Amino acid sequence: MRRLNSDLLEGLISAGFFSKQELQAVLKVAGRRDHYVEELLINMGYVEEADLLNFQANFYRAQFISSQKLSTVAVDKALLKLVPQKLAERLIVFPILFSQPKQSLTILTVQPDDLDIIKEVQFAARVHDVKALIARESAIQAAISKHYYGKENAFNEGTMQLSYKRALADQEKQVERFERAIERKSSVSVPPISSRDDSLDMVLERSQQSVAHRTAEPALIEEDGSSDAETNSWIEGRSRFSPSVAQSQRASAQRAMTTSRSEPASGSAPKIESIAFQDYLETLKIFVALLENNRGDLRGHSILMARICQRLCERIDLSVTESNHVIAAAYLHDIGKVSAYHLTALNVAQFDGHKNQANNAYLKPVRFLESARLPVATKTILEHMYERFDGMGFPDRLSGKDIPLGARVMAIVDTYTDLTVHERNPYRKKLTPVEACEVLTRFSNTIFDPSLVDVFKLVVLGDDLRARLLAIKWRALLIDPDPEETTVLELSLLERGFDVTIARNSSDIETILGRAEYDLVICEVDLAPVDGFTLLQKIRAGKTGDIPFVFLTKRSGSDMVKRGFELGALDYITKPTSPDVVALKLSQILEGASRKREHRGVSGSLEEMNLSDVVQVLFHGRKSGKLMIVSGSKRGEVHFSEGQVVDAIFGDKEREEAFYEMLCLASGSFELDFNFRPAERRIRVSPESLLLEGMRRLDEAGR
Repeated sequence: MRRLNSDLLEGLISAGFFSKQELQAVLKVAGRRDHYVEELLINMGYVEEADLLNFQANFYRAQFISSQKLSTVAVDKALLKLVPQKLAERLIVFPILFSQPKQSLTILTVQPDDLDIIKEVQFAARVHDVKALIARESAIQAAISKHYYGKENAFNEGTMQLSYKRALADQEKQVERFERAIERKSSVSVPPISSRDDSLDMVLERSQQSVAHRTAEPALIEEDGSSDAETNSWIEGRSRFSPSVAQSQRASAQRAMTTSRSEPASGSAPKIESIAFQDYLETLKIFVALLENNRGDLRGHSILMARICQRLCERIDLSVTESNHVIAAAYLHDIGKVSAYHLTALNVAQFDGHKNQANNAYLKPVRFLESARLPVATKTILEHMYERFDGMGFPDRLSGKDIPLGARVMAIVDTYTDLTVHERNPYRKKLTPVEACEVLTRFSNTIFDPSLVDVFKLVVLGDDLRARLLAIKWRALLIDPDPEETTVLELSLLERGFDVTIARNSSDIETILGRAEYDLVICEVDLAPVDGFTLLQKIRAGKTGDIPFVFLTKRSGSDMVKRGFELGALDYITKPTSPDVVALKLSQILEGASRKREHRGVSGSLEEMNLSDVVQVLFHGRKSGKLMIVSGSKRGEVHFSEGQVVDAIFGDKEREEAFYEMLCLASGSFELDFNFRPAERRIRVSPESLLLEGMRRLDEAGR
């Protein structure tokens, strides 16, 4: 059950919507479901949505937007980027309005007085102010489905589910009342259950026939600020609430049936809903991950490629539909291309053997999946991913912008992932992200789109550097002989920012640990040639003896668990268990051991990320340390404590003046020492104020 506002509920009781005894029945249901009580009150027929929203508006002194009005609103993609999808789902919030000049974000929530939600959204969106409007829980969830996932019928589905839930809850409430009546040994007239079943069938039947036709309203992005009058054109407003007597359950059910009654046109065929494209992509991800388990260095290549494609598509502002087509192509691009070669745009352009193989195989993904009815856009991307920007590729020798955008994206991302994860690439070693981007730059204007290469470099180098600055790129060694067990867990770990290496047995593990620095080992007990317990003993006796170690195993029993902990394991998790839960547990274990991680330094160039961006990353990540900057013959330092800039030195300048001068540097390198702890705070101004003043000075200098 989510946060309970007892004062609001007391007010609803005083207004006559329900009694305290009836509230207890609602709370009992709420204890079994992860919903706001406010939503259950509507679903169980105690209060109508309009009445509840009006009451909440007066109670919270806030404005509200109804479900019907929210279903007609069109939302700009830029607005959605301010609040990450997973955060919106977890907090049940939805961004609805943004004022650029005021840096003020307006969100929808069920309880606008929840300061924890407000602060978390403000931190994630990096805005000065967050305002909260009221909406019902199911409407917010429908808005998330519609705008983040592209499910256009989300509000229609929500209406159907509401009708079902209300009728079912109606029945539950009658049963609760009946039980209380028996306990009191008093007679209460209760409609027979069969009549309730009939009502439920009618509600479901008519709900399934319902079709909503709505017109979208303008996108809710303010470029120059909007007046209250403009805002009220789509917000329902805070109207004066006049309490009404709570309607009976029968009247509620009748209203639900009446409002959902919409007969289809005579002779029209029933509408068959297809699987949501996001669910389709999720299914592709799992199957492709299983198919690629035995590809050596290229295991997980297509999954990684799809993730990078998604970030690049977001950066170049493609629509959700266009992005989905590119992501689907990334998952499918190697299907059927059984060859000794890995066929990328770079390999195919450089080597005749690769080119001949690609000529024979480039259509295989489309042909193998012909009966699956791939979207035309996805087929087009797959067919043209070996075209070249200079027109010397195949099959149609397209050039420049005539090559489909998705195919140009695929050519870059496929080559980059090959260079960074595959030792048999043209350079015969795994390149660093910086080295791989240098290769892409070298072949831009011939093989690759130069504009896309520039954007791509910002995406991958910026993300990699940001992850290192925040110390969130965990490296995990997963030791398990079962590919099916590890595949889904690996995907969950990747989504949480892990870099995962897989080992199928216990041989050479110490060599693997010595070759690279890992943050965590996740291990099965049943291994060969030695079991997990023996392996842990050997690791603890070696050079990497302090590495965090977790057992994830099919072997259960108190003796096994006891032995695992006695040997020094941080946790002993028995299968089967949810991969998402395991990934969350491992993240928490590593966050608790983050002091060890922060002993590593982080370096980069000011061309990859300028000082302003570095400061913002460290500020929002609440990091401490010393940032050392070198630009030509000049050297400087910026000292951080819990994200605050506490001192700066640059040549003969100190404090704020030194910081402002370093902010002007366009080139150079930096290194961050997490071990450093500043002795005193000599700068009292907040990082935000420092950056604003620095930007103002830069603007003045440029005039």
